[in-house]
Amino acid sequence: MGELPQPMLRVDHERSADAHVIRLVGEMDLGNVDEARAALMSAIDGDDVDVIVDMSELEFIDSMGISMLLQAQAASRRDSNRLRFRGSGDAVAKILQLTGVDEQLRFVD
Repeated sequence: MGELPQPMLRVDHERSADAHVIRLVGEMDLGNVDEARAALMSAIDGDDVDVIVDMSELEFIDSMGISMLLQAQAASRRDSNRLRFRGSGDAVAKILQLTGVDEQLRFVD
């Protein structure tokens, strides 16, 4: 019996003079959360601009992904408090609402 395919996550970066946008595309779970964590923490630690996590194309997130988002938010609050979140697909929005995480993350339009 073959191995199950790993969910695909793409992490895109877009920088401007006033923001560093990190776009999460696909599915984020235990198997690929470290890639997103590294991108977020690098941006929080390295940039002097707002860091915006765009989740509008994120189709799925598990408990490890949620935990990572909360850890990144906490790290930002201890440091510069420049981390913001934008958008989420219906499935991800529902998970964030059911867990109460949508009230803990700083969302912008």
